[in-house]
Amino acid sequence: MAQLDYSSNVWDTDQIALNYIYPTLEEVSVLLAGVTTNPDVSIEVGGSTAYLYKLDDPAVTEGVAGRALTSATSGNTKIDIILNRSFQVDEVIPNAVTETLAVDVVAPYLVNATSAVANAHGRKGLVEMIDGGTSAGAALGAPTKATIYGDIITEIKNFDEANPNRSTGANYVIVSPATLALLRTSTEFLQTSATAGLLRDGIVGQLGGLTVVLSKQLATIDEDDVAGYSTLTNVRFILGAADAFAAPIVFRNFRVKDSELYFGVKVQAEVPYGFKVLDANRIRFYADVATAA
Repeated sequence: MAQLDYSSNVWDTDQIALNYIYPTLEEVSVLLAGVTTNPDVSIEVGGSTAYLYKLDDPAVTEGVAGRALTSATSGNTKIDIILNRSFQVDEVIPNAVTETLAVDVVAPYLVNATSAVANAHGRKGLVEMIDGGTSAGAALGAPTKATIYGDIITEIKNFDEANPNRSTGANYVIVSPATLALLRTSTEFLQTSATAGLLRDGIVGQLGGLTVVLSKQLATIDEDDVAGYSTLTNVRFILGAADAFAAPIVFRNFRVKDSELYFGVKVQAEVPYGFKVLDANRIRFYADVATAA
């Protein structure tokens, strides 16, 4: 992000980024590198494509001890992710010019712009997780405060059974507000999670060795958002491994400039992005109804 420089008014990049933009991103984001998304993604020069190398399973042979080794080709598969879409915000602070604006006046608008693009990006990421992941079905029934903890533990078991050759299991569960409300009345969750009292988008606790992440937007996703389901009702939680989902961002641009159309100052933001489900078996979601299209 470039330094904001307008005539005699110069705003320090670090002050704005560290005090307003980055804290806002951290508070509302559910796409957390190393927690819910794969951290090993590289951006190509120019920023139009991201890529990562997915580790393939090696070939194992069995036979008489001391036999000649048999070479097999395995290793890595390169996966490319096109970054050709973005989220934008373009808002006006009315009846103001940049030369008269102090940072503390602009800050609420920057925070709102940051929140808006982060929430849009996060919701789209959840949609892609669901569309490219695996439905856990409705066999568990509607969870209650007495069953929710056990329901998620059961899904951890189901995840491990669906991934018998992987030593690394699930590491996160993304929950809706309704699911978190049930968890917060669950004795097991309150006893095992030191951060269970927090309430914001982001990390809110631990459960069965998983990081619990709250998304206030999860339950709003339905069949109109996803291509793979004709009916999708009340997504309760997504359980998965960070290595199974890539969500690279090229850059986060924020700027303030005098409007050419209005008497006021424009606050603008853009976040180009791309998403990729790398392994459908390592992202499982539970919804009351999930009917494949």
